[in-house]
Amino acid sequence: MRPLPRSGKQSPVRLRYLLASNRAWHERNLVMLKRRQLSPLPLLSRCFVLLLAVWGIATSPLAAQDLDDELLRSLETPLDKAAAEALDKKSGQNEKKDADEPAEKSLGKMSSDEGKQDGNAAKPEELAPLHQEPLPGAILDLDEGLVAAQQAGKPVLVVVTGEDCPWCYRLKHEMQQSPAKEEVARWTLVEIDIDNDPAASKRLGVAVLPSLRLLRSSGAKVASQDGYLSSAKLADWLKEHRRSAVASADDVLVAERTLEAADVVRLVGHLKDRDPLVREAAISRLQASPQLAAVPLIAMFREGKLAERLSILEILTSWHAPLEGIDPWQPESIDQVALARLEAWATELKENGEGIAQELSAEELAEANLQIDRLLTLSPADGAPIAARLARHAEKLLPEVYRRLEEAETDDQRERLLALRYRLVAQDALVLRFPGGLARLASRDVQTRREAAEQLAGLASANEQPLLLELFSDPDPLIREIALRGLQQSGGEEAMKSLVRLLKDPEPNVRAAVLKQLTEQQTDTLVAEVADYIQQEQDADLLVHAIRYLREVKNEPSARALLPLLEHEAWQVRAEAAEGLREMLGGELSENPELTADIYAGLIQRLDDDDAFVVSRAIEAFSRKVSDVAIEKLFVTVEKHPQLAALAIKTLAQRSEGSTKVTAKLQDFAKNPNPSIRAAAVDGLRYVTLETLDQWGPPALQDDDASVRQIAATAVFTSLETKRHAVVDQMNQSTRMTETYPARPRAPSLLSQALGSLFGSKSKKKDEASPVSEDENEAKGEEAADDKGKAETEGEDALPVSDRWDRWLADFKSGKGRASYYDDLIDPLMKMLEADDPKERLLAALNLVPLGHSDEALPVLQAIVAEDPQHLQKASAILPWVPWEQRKELFESFLTLATNNEQKIFLARAVSDAVDRRASRLLWPLLKDEAADVSFASGIADSLVTAYTGQRYWYGDEVPQDVKAWVLADAPARAKEGTELESLVALIVLSKLDQQKAVELANEISEDSQRPEQLQRDAFQMALLLAPAEKQTELAAAALTSSDPDRQKLGITVLVSEDAFELRSIRNQFYISRTSSRFYSNSDGGPIIPTPPEGISEENVAPLLSHDDAKVRAYAGYAMAMLDKKEGLPALLDYWRDHKNDENDEMDRLVFRAIAKLNDSNHVDILRQIYDRLEDYQKSEFYWTIRIMSGEEALRLRKEIRDNYGIENLR
Repeated sequence: MRPLPRSGKQSPVRLRYLLASNRAWHERNLVMLKRRQLSPLPLLSRCFVLLLAVWGIATSPLAAQDLDDELLRSLETPLDKAAAEALDKKSGQNEKKDADEPAEKSLGKMSSDEGKQDGNAAKPEELAPLHQEPLPGAILDLDEGLVAAQQAGKPVLVVVTGEDCPWCYRLKHEMQQSPAKEEVARWTLVEIDIDNDPAASKRLGVAVLPSLRLLRSSGAKVASQDGYLSSAKLADWLKEHRRSAVASADDVLVAERTLEAADVVRLVGHLKDRDPLVREAAISRLQASPQLAAVPLIAMFREGKLAERLSILEILTSWHAPLEGIDPWQPESIDQVALARLEAWATELKENGEGIAQELSAEELAEANLQIDRLLTLSPADGAPIAARLARHAEKLLPEVYRRLEEAETDDQRERLLALRYRLVAQDALVLRFPGGLARLASRDVQTRREAAEQLAGLASANEQPLLLELFSDPDPLIREIALRGLQQSGGEEAMKSLVRLLKDPEPNVRAAVLKQLTEQQTDTLVAEVADYIQQEQDADLLVHAIRYLREVKNEPSARALLPLLEHEAWQVRAEAAEGLREMLGGELSENPELTADIYAGLIQRLDDDDAFVVSRAIEAFSRKVSDVAIEKLFVTVEKHPQLAALAIKTLAQRSEGSTKVTAKLQDFAKNPNPSIRAAAVDGLRYVTLETLDQWGPPALQDDDASVRQIAATAVFTSLETKRHAVVDQMNQSTRMTETYPARPRAPSLLSQALGSLFGSKSKKKDEASPVSEDENEAKGEEAADDKGKAETEGEDALPVSDRWDRWLADFKSGKGRASYYDDLIDPLMKMLEADDPKERLLAALNLVPLGHSDEALPVLQAIVAEDPQHLQKASAILPWVPWEQRKELFESFLTLATNNEQKIFLARAVSDAVDRRASRLLWPLLKDEAADVSFASGIADSLVTAYTGQRYWYGDEVPQDVKAWVLADAPARAKEGTELESLVALIVLSKLDQQKAVELANEISEDSQRPEQLQRDAFQMALLLAPAEKQTELAAAALTSSDPDRQKLGITVLVSEDAFELRSIRNQFYISRTSSRFYSNSDGGPIIPTPPEGISEENVAPLLSHDDAKVRAYAGYAMAMLDKKEGLPALLDYWRDHKNDENDEMDRLVFRAIAKLNDSNHVDILRQIYDRLEDYQKSEFYWTIRIMSGEEALRLRKEIRDNYGIENLR
């Protein structure tokens, strides 16, 4: 063992060492006296004198050292002597050596006996470096070690060492050898240097070096060992005490059940436990049951030892028992009279069954504050017993802790107080199951708090709800989320009701967090509580949070709760309430006419609000419905809040189309002195009536304000585009191209979309007429007759639609067939062509080209795009308005200016919108561009289909022969010889317009090893999807035995899946219609017996159970189940568990069919989960599928379905 530090001033550690050494010396002498049969009394007298001398000379360094050496000699063992000799020798050598040379190189000699006992002892030169570094993996702080032990769930091994301690080095060496090394790894290792951390050494009661201490993760001591141990003995010692160190708490301490008489006896036994937390848990449980525990406690108080009596006295004191004159330190005070008085009190208490008053008195509060003061000076482990005693006051002490938290000056104080706050509401049982957890929940380190909160959520039961509610005050959102999850897991809806109680918390951040969580959960059972809360809350920001919860619920009570807030004094509350009610109008509440009327009435009042933002929220509510009263209010709003003119007029226009009242008012607004109002009015007229363009268009184009002129120009071009689309549809209907299939309404062109993105857009209804005059109708009839004659005379290779379009375009530009008021617009547009703003010049050019002024307008348009290619997307709208040669030239010119694929796609769509199949010849070369990718290729494919068919969206109708002729002249050659993207796009276009040819080419490419692998896979996928049903099954079955995992996946998916999206998606960009799908027929009211899909067998499916793709394994598992093989079911269920919340209902269907087919009653719980997710129309098939199952659980489930859903609804 190590001698004392050689210093003049004696430290407390040194004095404790002196006392321990003297005690050992005295015990050895007593043994000697017994052996000699001598009386110990004279020797005891001499010892007493010696002790006085020790204390008297303690201040003398020389005398103290002499006494130190004498005591050491009295305690020496052979090994101690060897160490002392080594130290003396070393000291003598050091006098001759340089002062910097290490002094720990010599350990001296061991005795022969010691050497035999420790034959594997390391040599001195091997041990010397060990003191330089801590043990590998050791934690150097006791409190940090306890936290780590709590997190790891391992007990603590503490080794206390120091400098100039050879046996410390020896012990550390042995700890790193087998078998001790393996045992040490099962503990949380903490190493304490007595010189650097005397406080920790004091806590552990260390008087000798080296020392070992075994602790539970709570900090309670399990075992001690002073001095050196060999590796083998250390391993045995650790094994001996490990069970005690990791022993779980007695279930009577942690059980949530009511105490019984037998439990009281076990709890009293824990009153003498060495772990203070266990003692406090026992006291707490006994305190809670005075009627049951009083009588047996008093009986044990009669016979118990001092420690037990002190604990029982604490309990009796809390019950206000008659304890006058009783003092456990004076056994004679516990006489028969006192015990009789206690027994009478206990009997009366048990018979009356009255509870014990536990109000916190002034004296108790003062005492509690003294204990809190002491708690703030201790470490979490040392302070745990004090916190446990304070926890007896429970919530009654919380206000005082809240107060002290607000006044805390340091982070350490806040941590201790926050941990106490949690301890006051935590169950003692949790403290035992969650050692050190409350201190970690209060840590200033957010990650530590998060980890502790996660652990708590996993442990939480209904009893932990108060703690979880307190935890909800943490500033970290993730911790609040974890606390909420714990509440839901432990109490569900009841827990959420408990959460609402925190709306009374004095801290605004806590109330805000509660409201945020309620909003995210969207539970509709707490509307009444929140409605009560908003009547009391004064904070506007918190009311906004409450409104967001109510608006998410969307039921009548929540709407009724919001209506009064439309009158709130805070503008943000009124605005939020208006927006919330607006959202509610679009849901189920629209079916409640009385409530809807009340909401609209409240919102109409807000149109008069002085705050413009509140008005804007109210305006948006009338985008669905606008009454005459609202129209008048909106008229007033336009002039009261000009900044809202655009929003108000747009709302009016969208719901007042054709209204003469609104049209007249908008024309008045178009003359308003405020340019914002004029611009909004012109834009509104574009929505309400293009037919009156001749009245408001010319003056608007000559307005002094540029924004008004630009909106007017946009309205003019919108009318021109509307005319163009109407003519194109008429041409398509009258040609051979559309005689074979019905023409569909044209979707808004990309050109209109381009203009809309910049200038606004107008959507026309299907039956809306274009602005065509009677003269125009007559001209149109003449034109149609002329075109008909021309079509009859043209040859097979002619392009009638293209020719007719070019002719109509030339006529329209010359003024033939167009309304005369367009002529009045030309001069203002010519002036705009000279404007400074390029946006205005661009708009003017777009209008002037259709009106016959291409020579003046096109150079301006081209110059704008050349100067800033960002205008290219909008300028592309001109392509359909120029003849083919000029269109081709412009397209190629614009293409050189395009800076990205998005602009090129826009150009492709624009040129294909001109009803000219020749545009396809401009599009195919784009796929050779080095910058082309799959997304770009997808856009080009869509434009090619438009160019060939004349329709933006193709619905798979029968394709005319002339269309096929054009496609077959272009696509096959590119599929066979083009680049990868050309081939892919050619197959995609053919799949839409000539599937037979597409399948033929896809089969060829899929087997061509010279083509890129990804293209081969794409081709195989298309061949598989487009093949007839019988051929599809054959191809899919063959794919199962392929060496290509991707083909295996496609094969099993085709055979098992009803209509999986991944089958129809090529590279996540192209969509292929599937020609055949496997749909399992529903029952007509009888049992459904699932059968294996065609094409599968155990031989071709079983190998797929080891496929890398989890979904393939799941499909294979289903197929095996259909073959009555259970070995695939785990793969199916694993995939379902992992993806049940992000998959469609197909996987649910496969799972319940597989379970039913295998008659596996072990998974009825899964069937219940699936049934709870089903829509009503799916329940019949589910029931009749599991109808084939036997077993008690399956029968019970079927009965529940019949009882709840009705057998008549299942047939």
